[in-house]
Formats: sequence, C-alpha cells, structure tokens
Amino acid sequence: DGSMPLKWSIVNVYWTISFLIAYPLLLETVPSIKKINFHMKSLQSRSIHMEDKATKKLSDLYHDSTNPVSNRIDLQARSDYQNDWLNLIISFFVSGLLIAISIPSLFLLLLKTF
Repeated sequence: DGSMPLKWSIVNVYWTISFLIAYPLLLETVPSIKKINFHMKSLQSRSIHMEDKATKKLSDLYHDSTNPVSNRIDLQARSDYQNDWLNLIISFFVSGLLIAISIPSLFLLLLKTF
C-alpha cells in the first residue's frame, strides 16, 4: 500500500526526545543560543556593494539600471539572494547540531549547577 511503517529504535527515540523535550529546554536555559549570530557575506557581494559608498551621477545610475548585459543592481540582488540562502543553510545546520547535542548539554548544565 506504499505506507512507511515507523519502527522505534534507539536513534528514533533519541532524536524525538531531543527535538521535543531537550532542545526547547536548552533554548530556555541558555537564551543566547536562540539567535544564531553568524552572517556570511561573500566576496562577490562585498565587491559589488563597495560602489554603494561612492556618490554617483544620475547618468551612472541610469546606466547601471539599463545595462543590457547584466546591470549592477541585478548582480547585487543575485549575490544577496545567494548570501541569504547560505545563511539559511548554515542556520539549519547549527540548529540541527544543537538538537543533536541538546541531551548531553542539558546533563552537563545539570551537573554544573549541582
């Protein structure tokens, strides 16, 4: 019938307890890890945005927006979009890592308090 039966194993129980119980407790115990303060900015994006600080004439701004090959505004948008995706992937990876180590981390915090 195409159904996927769930067979409980030690790994399934560990991840379920870690995600449903230990990870939220860890976030409440150590609130500084709720927000991941890692923001990546690629070299391409940095070099494109370096021109933003320089003042431009109206004719230069017009040329940047109407260049038929690939204008600077589109290059900035594409580069920022790639940076946003990489930041999201890194955020998911760090959250997954925190979920994986949440049970041992809570035990260490409990041992540290007693």
